[in-house]
Amino acid sequence: MIRAHIFRTLLCGIFGIIVAVVAYVLSKPIYEGRLEILLGDQTRQQQTNSTLFTQDVAQILNSVAASSLTTERQLLSSNAVFFQAVDEVSRQRNERELVDNWAQLYRMYDIETARTTNQQVDAGVALLKVRAYNAEVAAAIANAIATKYNEIRQQNARESVQQALSYLDTNLQATERELREKERALQDFKKNQGFADLAKSASDESNAQAQLKLRVQGLRGSLMAADARIAALQSSIAQTPKKADLNTTESRNPVAAAYEQQLATLRAERARLLGVYLEDAPRVKDIDKAISEVEQLLKKTSLTKSQYAQSNEGMNPLWQSLQQLLGQAKADRDAIKAELASNESSFTEQSATVAAIPTKEASFLQLTRDYNLADERYRRLKSQADDLRNRSETATRAALVLNIATPDTNPIAPDLMKFLLIGTIGGLCLGMLYSFVLESLKLRIQSSTQLTALTGLPVIASIPAGQRTGAKGLRAIAKPGANPPESLRYMAFSMVTNNTKTMRTFMFTGIKTAMTTYASAAQFAVAVAKGGTRVLLVDADMFQSPITKIFEATGKPGMSDLLAADSSQKVEDLVVPTVHENLMLLPGGTDTTLRFLTNAPQPKLEAIFQALRLYCDVVVVAIPPCDVLADASCIARLVDDVVLVVSAAQTNYRAVPLAQDLLNKAGAKAISIVMADAQADEEPFATKSAYLRRT
Repeated sequence: MIRAHIFRTLLCGIFGIIVAVVAYVLSKPIYEGRLEILLGDQTRQQQTNSTLFTQDVAQILNSVAASSLTTERQLLSSNAVFFQAVDEVSRQRNERELVDNWAQLYRMYDIETARTTNQQVDAGVALLKVRAYNAEVAAAIANAIATKYNEIRQQNARESVQQALSYLDTNLQATERELREKERALQDFKKNQGFADLAKSASDESNAQAQLKLRVQGLRGSLMAADARIAALQSSIAQTPKKADLNTTESRNPVAAAYEQQLATLRAERARLLGVYLEDAPRVKDIDKAISEVEQLLKKTSLTKSQYAQSNEGMNPLWQSLQQLLGQAKADRDAIKAELASNESSFTEQSATVAAIPTKEASFLQLTRDYNLADERYRRLKSQADDLRNRSETATRAALVLNIATPDTNPIAPDLMKFLLIGTIGGLCLGMLYSFVLESLKLRIQSSTQLTALTGLPVIASIPAGQRTGAKGLRAIAKPGANPPESLRYMAFSMVTNNTKTMRTFMFTGIKTAMTTYASAAQFAVAVAKGGTRVLLVDADMFQSPITKIFEATGKPGMSDLLAADSSQKVEDLVVPTVHENLMLLPGGTDTTLRFLTNAPQPKLEAIFQALRLYCDVVVVAIPPCDVLADASCIARLVDDVVLVVSAAQTNYRAVPLAQDLLNKAGAKAISIVMADAQADEEPFATKSAYLRRT
């Protein structure tokens, strides 16, 4: 079966090679136009645009233009670009069949990434491979694809720029109106508040408040000094008599009165200074020193005698002078009070004005911030619009074509080696598949029980798969010390050694296969001989004589010599010993005129078999398959037992009843079955048994 598989596989492989050669001869040559183009220029511009344009404008620019290497590759490989390129080439060359076959050409079109630059990940060089049945057409289409690709790319870029400009112009108008409104609101606020510079105005108001505060504090000190002077004058008036004797009345020393007046003035000045300065201030200390000196002088003057020059009684001039000073002091105090009240009112109003400055400043800052933001938006939009207008024609540069495709007269297809490789592999695979499918359609023998149910014949031996049953088994049994399978030893014991009839003849034949039959016959003969019975193994296959060859009896006379018409030889003269005790061999013979038993005279054949019976106790005859040659039918009636060897791996299920019918019609007395290649764990004397595994 393995040989059949190999033969069918090799036959189909040769057929595949023939088909590949025919396909190569019939295939039209295909030429390739190669062009390298640099991608990624748009991506570099986007990185630049991202710093110039706002996100919404950049999104508009990128919505139409190619935004990545993947998008550009998709554009290059699109049906539209390829069709436009083919249409352009067809018009240039006046070959309209190119347009008709553009779909077929597109299926052969391919794009590969030639390399990737280290400076930028999303960039690279695309390798365009355009294939056609003409070298010039392939190169022309490749160049046309690059041209159409750049046209579409630049057109898309221009459309995106126009859309962005329209969007910017609309926003620019709205932003300009908003800027004018913010500017007008800021100017109105300055006009209503009455200032040109808020910072300077706030500084002036704060300075005015500080000056008013100092003025109020000074007036309060002056008022305290005036009150102190008035109190001093009132005290002096209270101590000075209103009337006095002008001639005899003793009067006070006028120097002392002057000192008292000076002391009151100094005390008033000190009170005024304390409203502005602290007690440890230099000016306050100077006043204190002057007051101390005047007090000492007044004390010394008071110790002198008073002078009297009054001759009659009248108004005291000193009292009158003090009253005048007191009136003047009160008038000064009232003036100070009026001025203090006016300044305090102004200070209150100025404090309210200063307190309102933060609110006014916050409003001013908010209006200024709104104006600045509107101005910034306007300037940004204006800058973007101007930039787009300046480079509207150069927003997207043409993709750089590194090399122009040129016609290559060396076709890339068909490739004879590829055709042969594919044809060979395909043929071998199909041949193997065909062989296995063909074998699987054949009904195989599954078990000895199935054989018995099919034929009604006993299966007297089952040789498990894995044991040598073919040519290897035949060669192995010819060696000294060889042991036949356990099932054949059982068959030898049950049919010969344990049988009352010792002189018996067995004919081994098979179905389709011969080597399994010969191996089973030789192994059975060896098993009987090992039981002490003299056995004669007859090689009745005079055409090939395989048993004769393995026992090294080639060239010795045998069966064909006995069957010769003019032969007078006897069986015992032609029998040769073997390496096994009690086992003799009758070779196939050397007479080439008689190769088949069907050509031998029947009386001669019967006489020979009678002589074989008389020579040994057991005769085992190996006959070619009964459904291949009629040799088995010629001697089936001359033997005691016919053993039909059936291979579970090679014999068709339907062939067994046919072989049985052939043997029955030939006059076989008893037919038994030996099953070869049986399941190793399901049949009797299986090799995969628990007992054998333990031993």
